[in-house]
Amino acid sequence: MLDIKITQGEYWGGAQINYWVYVFLAVFPLTGLFGFDHMALRSPMTAVMKFLSIVPLLGFWYFYDIAQVLGERELIEKNGLAVPFYGPIGLGAGMFSGSEGIKEAPKEAPSPWLYMAYALTTCIFIAFPINKFVIGDYMGGLAQFAMYICVFTLITPFLAIAWGFYDIYKVLFKTRDIIEQGPERFIPAQWFIDSKFRRNVLGPLPPLPQEPDTWFKRLMAAWFEIPIATGKLVTAAEGASSLIATTAADAATQPIQNATKVATNTVAAADQASKAVTGTVEQGAKAMEGIAGLLSKIPEIGEKAVSNLGDPQKLVNAAKVQAAGALIRESPAVSSTILLFGVGLMAFTGFVFYFMRKTYSKPEKTDDPPRDSGAV
Repeated sequence: MLDIKITQGEYWGGAQINYWVYVFLAVFPLTGLFGFDHMALRSPMTAVMKFLSIVPLLGFWYFYDIAQVLGERELIEKNGLAVPFYGPIGLGAGMFSGSEGIKEAPKEAPSPWLYMAYALTTCIFIAFPINKFVIGDYMGGLAQFAMYICVFTLITPFLAIAWGFYDIYKVLFKTRDIIEQGPERFIPAQWFIDSKFRRNVLGPLPPLPQEPDTWFKRLMAAWFEIPIATGKLVTAAEGASSLIATTAADAATQPIQNATKVATNTVAAADQASKAVTGTVEQGAKAMEGIAGLLSKIPEIGEKAVSNLGDPQKLVNAAKVQAAGALIRESPAVSSTILLFGVGLMAFTGFVFYFMRKTYSKPEKTDDPPRDSGAV
């Protein structure tokens, strides 16, 4: 519960707090009495105990710390602070700078003031996401705020409040976890975003590999990707068909001079259609099928170009119809996909309700005598 190791300079690679700044925190009543000096050392448990001891001990811990920081500097810099009635425990050993020969922590190490601000906003504002905005967790803060204003359910506001108390629990009793693993998100926010924020936001360890997406995130991404990919493919089909139709018309009027232009623009059209759906392997395959269908229509377009040299406008219209039809027939239909998904969802829902009804339904009990089978 009381983790001394994370309060020491050895853990952070050197000292991070100027000694005279810490003296001010310990001596000034509004910070010393409320335990802000211990919070700066990343020791929230002793900070809370110091605050709670004000009344029963008449502020004894506050005056005890003042005597330490003003009269035992060398001892504190080397061995850390002591606790009343217990003695030295190494709290903050090696964390104070300002004396010659003391190693400073790397600049990339998170500041103790950031942790102090996070811990204080967590404990003071409780269920409001101020602490998340302090450390830059804007997605987590917006998610918790959205849970308060959600109009579809009455459960999410209570979950948002529970998230706030869970943060307090982690700050007080799982300090090493949030320093080494990152502040944790609460359900249902974990379904949409990563379960934890950056682990190096409050701690010295490098970031963890990105977590794999949850099944819900993958489902939502796949669902929204269908119309997006389809729209890209249809747009590419229209652009490619228009490009080939124009170059085919040019080739019909000047077949020899524009042969190079026809070949170049055909490749450009194929590349345009391919780039439209490079998001996944399946989309890439569909794009290649569309390109193949498009290229298979080029001889037919060429034949019409030769047979319609006297009518360029007729050639342009025929080429547009042929090329556009080749690609659009190869692209997935949005309405068909949505219809199939809806039918599948309805079938699955019906099966679930049937199974639940079959499992939990019980025959009704009655005290009435059985009906005479011979009675009318």
